[in-house]
Amino acid sequence: MKRYFKYFNYSLLFTPLSITIIGIFVLYSIFKATGQPFFERQIVWLIVSLIAFFIFSILNYKFFLNLAPSLYVFLIVVLTFLILFGKKIAGTKSWIGVGGLGVQPSEFGKIVVILLIARIFKNYYKGALNFIDFFKAGLIVGVPALLVILGNDMGTAMTYSFILITLIFILGVRKNLLIFIVVGAILFSIGSWNFVLKDYQKKRIKVFLNPQSDPLGVGYHTIQSKITIGSGGISGKGFLKGTQKKLGFLPAQHTDFILSVYAEEFGFVGIIVLILLYTFLFYSIFRVAYVAEDISSLLLVGLILGQIFFQFLINILVSLGKLPVAGITLPLFSYGGSSLITVYSLLGIVEGVHISKYSRE
Repeated sequence: MKRYFKYFNYSLLFTPLSITIIGIFVLYSIFKATGQPFFERQIVWLIVSLIAFFIFSILNYKFFLNLAPSLYVFLIVVLTFLILFGKKIAGTKSWIGVGGLGVQPSEFGKIVVILLIARIFKNYYKGALNFIDFFKAGLIVGVPALLVILGNDMGTAMTYSFILITLIFILGVRKNLLIFIVVGAILFSIGSWNFVLKDYQKKRIKVFLNPQSDPLGVGYHTIQSKITIGSGGISGKGFLKGTQKKLGFLPAQHTDFILSVYAEEFGFVGIIVLILLYTFLFYSIFRVAYVAEDISSLLLVGLILGQIFFQFLINILVSLGKLPVAGITLPLFSYGGSSLITVYSLLGIVEGVHISKYSRE
């Protein structure tokens, strides 16, 4: 353990911890206004998440890479089980009831998929991805994502695509494959619109282009989020003094739109502070990837960075009304035990990669 703490990268722990603590204060503010005790549960989830962080950072990351194929098979079995017997919460069958709480295996599944991709491409020295390798990666990501979609959880399914997008950023793709991906994405979008997306999902996209076309329906979330953010001004109304949450105007204020609640009370200055914290976290992860000793650790850390960054980006753009409502929470900040444990576990893996490298030098 002496070697462990000697090479410990404290920024990978205290930066996300700062973000989560700020989020808990926002959840407490919501509690004072609405009586919903999400902040109490989030404190419990944070304790569990910190335990997960230390477990993943202490055990060698190669141990998890070796377990990845078995974990992936187990993931597929669990997600299939959920479609048949899963607990339905907010219209999605992606939960397993544990006491009075719900656990979302599809969140933990992102850890497994990232590990398997890093393992399979651990000796990838071919340059840019070719058709076969891209198909292989797409299959690994696509199977659990499809099962999540069948459980009616489009938001979480979308986050799986971030893994594939990040892999393309890291390894690159050949020109003919890039053309194939673009054409395939267009055809997939057309097919999804006609055969996969439900009417309410199509309406979200239409209303995104013009929220005022349905101000009391689908467009309500976007309109209220923008009003809440704008009402905070430069310095905000002050802690516990936000009115939008108290009056119940802002939906999903503890999950998808928690940023809007924070912006109303802490204003533009508070948003800048929060973004700087996230930026420093992304930089800390990037530094670990930049000095990675092999392809597997580079991919592992890079995919984790992409997963957290894209989820962060999508949530902020949705809150600002720049993207349709997608049901994607703000990592480390929004309420949600499964999401919090997943992100801290991923950060624990990054910590483990960092310690593993420098403890051998």
